[in-house]
Amino acid sequence: MAAAQQFRAAGRIVVAGTPDSVPPSGAWAVLHEVRMQGGGAIDSVRLDARGRYRMRVAVPDTSALYLVSTTYRGITYFSSAMTARRAPDSVPTLVVYDTSSVAPPIGVAQRHVVVRGGGSGRRSVLELLVLANAGQQTRIAGDDVRPVWVGRLPSRLADFEVGESDVSAEAVARVGDSLVVTAPVPPGQKQLVFTYTLPAGPDLVLPVDQAVGRLLVLLEDTAATLVEGPLQRRGVEVFEDAQFALFDGPVPAAGGQVVFRFSRPGLPAGVMVAIVVGVVALVLLLAVPLLRRPPAAVVVPPGDATPALPREIARAIARLDAEFEAQSDRTPDAESVYRERRQALKARLAAALAARESQP
Repeated sequence: MAAAQQFRAAGRIVVAGTPDSVPPSGAWAVLHEVRMQGGGAIDSVRLDARGRYRMRVAVPDTSALYLVSTTYRGITYFSSAMTARRAPDSVPTLVVYDTSSVAPPIGVAQRHVVVRGGGSGRRSVLELLVLANAGQQTRIAGDDVRPVWVGRLPSRLADFEVGESDVSAEAVARVGDSLVVTAPVPPGQKQLVFTYTLPAGPDLVLPVDQAVGRLLVLLEDTAATLVEGPLQRRGVEVFEDAQFALFDGPVPAAGGQVVFRFSRPGLPAGVMVAIVVGVVALVLLLAVPLLRRPPAAVVVPPGDATPALPREIARAIARLDAEFEAQSDRTPDAESVYRERRQALKARLAAALAARESQP
């Protein structure tokens, strides 16, 4: 690993919405080094009276990514990632937030639904939700009766599973025909991916119990028609030799449902797990303008988050390291899960870095 000249990570941490940007009292700034073969927290310092910190790396690794974190009211926030070659002396101000179990309300900026034909009389469905917090407080769950967000699911679904998301799978649950999220949601947006199957009947009924900034539906049955709902047909999208009928539009108010009618019963069986990453990529490409989020306000634990940009993957690895180091009773099973998740994130980081280096 090549070494570069030392660099300093200096910046400031403040609490959002406070007069004169008050720093979090008694907080620490932690410097993380994310390397392909390891890494973790390498330095820490308590913030001064103005929320400032200054740390340095005497022998930085040019292949590593560096980022600063702090924990405030039980939530850990991360800065943008830096490299040894491009690390500035001044890190952009990291903003943290107070928490609330009652406000602000969490809305749905986007909901994307991908439906493919399934064997054995069932259809495979993938959903991507973009939950939005437009306030100035991190929304947390009050108790089991007051989760962070609840949304309706189609009836008669089965095989529910949480996919690679911005929140931990342990903080997402299906309760009857509802999806319940208990993970903290800081100001900004969080993506949630999940899959399930539905009976291959003639209609697809999507309940709409709250307003949605944009509802996008991709149907592998390109002859399917919209029976009920405010969406518009936008033509056909081709992805990996498969065609999808595309419907989208805003849902301005809660209540009601969106109904599609298929032209034929279940299509030939497909391997849903193998196409999840690709279909999510297609959905994200269609939704890029609304999915941009500020780099701050990343919540621990990381769960199964696997973003596409190197700096986001580095944050995910740092969050995973911090969570593992904070465990007081590490069991062999917990360590095995940690190693497997870190190995998967490292592979994605390597691929993302290679893709970036190949760009002109």
